[in-house]
Amino acid sequence: MRKAVLLGVLAIAILALLAAQNRMDLKNYHQDRTEALVKQVKDKRVPGSERDSALSSLEGHNFEQAVELSATLLNDADALVRLRAAWILADSGDLTGLEVIKGVATERTGYSVIAMKMLGRLRSSHDLLRNLLEKELGMTGRTDRAPFISALTASIADFMDPNDAELLARAAGGKYDGAQWGAVEYVGMTGGRDGVAVAEDILEKGKGWTAMSAGLAAARCGSEKGIRYGRERLADTSGDSEKPNQSYQTDARTDDPHGPKATDFILSRMGVPADEIFVPDLLGIIRSPEYDFREKGHAWTALLKMNPPKYRVELMKLAWENLQLAAAVKLIVLNDESGARAFVQQFEHSEDSRQRARALDFQMALSHSPRERRTWRQVHGYTF
Repeated sequence: MRKAVLLGVLAIAILALLAAQNRMDLKNYHQDRTEALVKQVKDKRVPGSERDSALSSLEGHNFEQAVELSATLLNDADALVRLRAAWILADSGDLTGLEVIKGVATERTGYSVIAMKMLGRLRSSHDLLRNLLEKELGMTGRTDRAPFISALTASIADFMDPNDAELLARAAGGKYDGAQWGAVEYVGMTGGRDGVAVAEDILEKGKGWTAMSAGLAAARCGSEKGIRYGRERLADTSGDSEKPNQSYQTDARTDDPHGPKATDFILSRMGVPADEIFVPDLLGIIRSPEYDFREKGHAWTALLKMNPPKYRVELMKLAWENLQLAAAVKLIVLNDESGARAFVQQFEHSEDSRQRARALDFQMALSHSPRERRTWRQVHGYTF
């Protein structure tokens, strides 16, 4: 018995030593990587695209260092580097960077598309974005409007303002092809009643993912037809995880809006405040053995993005019972950080490998900054 106890103590000591070594190795790697990226960004002989890429990598690797470096780059000779620097500064709360982005957004150049997307991610300059979209929609004779309209509608949708429904519905009207699904999805993200007519029209006439998006958009805007469509899809358990090509989204134009691929699509797109009407359906998916791990993961991710106060007690109880899912862990960190830290303290050196793994998941989530935690609740990504 005594020997077993000694072996246990020794094992824990070895684990602690290894953890300390890993932390030191990670610290050294972090410092070396930061220095290499800073050197690449500063080297004016390096092509602008590569310097921009290095600055973007630095943003993810060491945000504080990226902010410090970006403050020296707003007058850089390369326009892309300047814009990336402005984005990093604006994301840190620096108004100088924000003003640079707003100026580029109004220029109507290739860089303007990037700047428009940046303003959406920052949730900034709502009126400016609306005015720019009104102007684009009024340029009926222009053939180069598509990238600007796409960027502006995506950015405006991220404000999730019901008052934007009519404007975004004008941008989406008549788009029935399956590849045009984003336009109608943005209408739904507003949750505004003015989006119902366009969404219902596209649900009836649209193809593939566009019809699926229209059904979800109609529901979000308060359409009974849309809500029925959404509930029917969420109740569909006909998908087969052993046959992903038959169950998961594969082709925007040809996937059936009334089959399991639509269920997969809708679950993967949920998470805006207007989706709260479907929270009971999502909870049902989490509890039911008829849904696979992928579907439960989508449901948890949607609930993480919404984090609905009305269901907080019930959600937290379920989250503690589903620690194998990353979104459940993040929900706990958002709403019960002290409980998450207590779990780490109790199990980070546990002999139970499963509990030790769960503690590591909590540690990873707890290490995220408030800025990084905001990304947990973003509904769609941007590429810039």
